[in-house]
Amino acid sequence: MKKLFVFFAAMFVISASAQSVRVIYEGRTLNMNDTIDIMDVEQGEQTNAYLGYVNVSASAADSMFFVRKEVVSELPGALATFCVSTSCCEFQSPEFLFHAGDSVSDSDEHALHLIYTSPSAGQSIYRYVFQNSDNAGDATAFYVRYTQPAGIQSGVSASVLNAYPNPAVSSVKISYNAAALNDSYVVIRNLAGKEVFRAPVSPEGRSIVNVSSFSSGVYLYGLESDGRMVVTKKLLIK
Repeated sequence: MKKLFVFFAAMFVISASAQSVRVIYEGRTLNMNDTIDIMDVEQGEQTNAYLGYVNVSASAADSMFFVRKEVVSELPGALATFCVSTSCCEFQSPEFLFHAGDSVSDSDEHALHLIYTSPSAGQSIYRYVFQNSDNAGDATAFYVRYTQPAGIQSGVSASVLNAYPNPAVSSVKISYNAAALNDSYVVIRNLAGKEVFRAPVSPEGRSIVNVSSFSSGVYLYGLESDGRMVVTKKLLIK
């Protein structure tokens, strides 16, 4: 009960405070704690959403901001990451300078890019906060609710795919059971969605991938069949 009280108290403080940043999704300016509903999420597929934002502060001074993700509820195995400009993160972005009056459209390379994947049907909810680094009262927040209906699931279980070691340093063995898949590939992408590895599945049911040249961070690896990802998991490279 105490934790619940603290959570709602924090929401009230942010709601009652100044908001220099306004967030825009599909042409609509979001109010404080508005919810974005993203429906028909497909199992194992990367779901992308792009949001613009504007600094409406009347102050002439520049401000440093960061974006923070809070997990409200999450399906087992789901992965929600986001990118601000060229920085991709799991929970909090680095600080970035945002001039008063500046705006970023959802088609801009510096837009807020939300990325979500899940191996199972159901619903995950996250809360994102734009926070002024120097003023805790200057913040704006919104929720994103991802819904994956049971009817959209693929017949491939996440249990058919594993990586070892994970975290990986120099190489990783990706094992799978792809007997039921046609025209199948092992694919690895970074959090921005850029493909960094692709190879046909092996009859032996495993692929050894040299990751020594990969940058440290979180990646998504999975099986692609007939042009679509049927299952995806997280891979950490140190």
